[in-house]
Amino acid sequence: LVDGVESRGTNENGTAYSVPLEAVSEVRVDTTTYSAEFGRALGGITQVATKSGTDQFHGTGTEFLQNADVNANSWQNDRNSIAKAPFQQNRYGANIGGPIKRNKTFFFFNYEALRQGAPAQVLGTVPTDLQKSGDFSQTLDAKGEKDIVYDPLTTYASSTSSGYARSPFPNDAIPASRLNSISQNVLKFYPEPNRPGQGSANINNFFMSGKSILNTDNYLARIDHYINAKNRIYGRYGFTPYRSYANLPGSATNPTAPGYAYAAQSVASDPGTAAMISVLTTFTPTLLGEARLSYTRLQYNTYPVAQHFNVGSLGFGPNVTNYVGYGQFPAISVDTYATGGGLAVTGAASTDFDSLGGATRTYTPMDTWNLNYHFTWIKTRHNLKFGTDDALMRSFLYNSQYSAGQYIFDRTYTQGPDPLSTTLAGGNGLASLELGVPVSGTLTITNPLYLWQKAYALYVQDDYRVTNRLTLNLGLRWEYITPYAEKHGQI
Repeated sequence: LVDGVESRGTNENGTAYSVPLEAVSEVRVDTTTYSAEFGRALGGITQVATKSGTDQFHGTGTEFLQNADVNANSWQNDRNSIAKAPFQQNRYGANIGGPIKRNKTFFFFNYEALRQGAPAQVLGTVPTDLQKSGDFSQTLDAKGEKDIVYDPLTTYASSTSSGYARSPFPNDAIPASRLNSISQNVLKFYPEPNRPGQGSANINNFFMSGKSILNTDNYLARIDHYINAKNRIYGRYGFTPYRSYANLPGSATNPTAPGYAYAAQSVASDPGTAAMISVLTTFTPTLLGEARLSYTRLQYNTYPVAQHFNVGSLGFGPNVTNYVGYGQFPAISVDTYATGGGLAVTGAASTDFDSLGGATRTYTPMDTWNLNYHFTWIKTRHNLKFGTDDALMRSFLYNSQYSAGQYIFDRTYTQGPDPLSTTLAGGNGLASLELGVPVSGTLTITNPLYLWQKAYALYVQDDYRVTNRLTLNLGLRWEYITPYAEKHGQI
C-alpha cells in the first residue's frame, strides 16, 4: 500500500508503482496478524507513506555511476577468447519540496532515473553457404567423422534391427530440386559465419557483441492543501516509464542481422502509473474520517523486433497466413533430436544449429480503481477503526505464443542407414529443414481476454488497551470478491 491505497497489479504479484527512496517518509511492515483494515493479501502488508512539502524549501540530489573500467571480464568470455564487453550504470535523481502558499498549500516533486548498458552478446553456430546449399560433404561430427545425410524417400525393407534402411544422398549433397522453397527463404535469415568454428564440428562460428539497454524514469508529485482547521486534501501522482532492449543491428530493414530472426530480441515497455486523492476531516478531536480514491495501472508490454513480419513472404500459403493472428517471425528449431521425443545420441549437442525466431508478444495491462472511507475514533481505552474498502479490477491478457507457427527440425528424417537408429554422424537437423520435413509443428490461435472483477469489504478494528501492559487487537472484516467476468463472454 502507498499512502493507504493499492499499488499492486490486478492479477500479478508485481507492484504498479514503487516510490523512489528519497520520496519515502515512512515504511511499516505488518506480518501475519495484521489489522482488519487490510485485506486481499497473504503473508503480510507493507505500507509506504510519501513525503509532503513544508513551509521551507528543501531539496536533495543523488548520483551513482559504475562502468566497465573497474569490472573484470566474465569467465565465459575468457574461455572463448572474447574481449571484455562494455557495461555502464548511471543512477541519479533529485527532489524539491516547499510552500506554494505558506501555512496553506505545499508541494513535493521527486525524479529518479536509471540508465544502464550491459553486454548483449551472441555466440552461436550458424550454417555455412555450402551447408545452406544442401552440401554436407565437409560437415564433420564432434569426433571428426563425416556427417552422412540420408534420403527419407529411399527407405526400403532391410535386415536391420528395425527392418528398414535408407540410402545416403549422392556425394552427401541434397539435389537442388529437392530443396524446399520455404526453407530456402528461411535460411536467408541466418547471418554469415564471422569467426573460425571450434572443434571438428565447427561450432560457435559466429559472434557479435552489442549492448543491452535499460532506461527507467520515476516521477512523483504531491500537493497538500489545508482547507481549514478541520479539513485537508492532498493528491499524488506517480509515473514510471520503463524500456529495455538490446541494440543488436537486426531490424525490419536489416533482417539477416542478429536481433531480428536470428538471436531474436524483444523490446520491453512496462510503464507503471499510480494516482490518488485523499480528503481528511476532523469531526471532533477524537473522531477522524478520511476518503481515498486511487487509480493504479501496471502494464507488461513485450514485443519482438520482428513484429508485423509477414510469414507469407517466406512462401507460406493461405492455409497458414489466414490463421496468423499476430505477425512475427516463426519459431524455427534445428535440433539434434527434439526435446521429449525420446531420442538422443551420445556426444552430440542438443542442437545442430541455432534457432530462428521465438520472440513473442505479451501485452497485459492491468488497472485498479480503489475507493475507501475510514473512520478513526478514540474513546477512552478503545482505538476504533471502521470503514469500507471497494475496488474495481480490470485486466487485458494477450500472449501471441506461436501465432506465426513453431517448426522443429531434427535428424529423424535424415538419419540412417537404419531410420530408427541414432548415430553421431547420421543425419542433420539442417538437412531436414532444407527438405521441409519438420518433426513437429504448432500454430496457436490466441484470443485476448478482457477481464474484470469487483471487490467489496467492510471492517471494524478495536485496539483495546485493557491495562498499561495488555492490549487486545480485535478485528472483523467482511469481504466479497466477484468471480472474473469477460467483456465479450469468452469465459
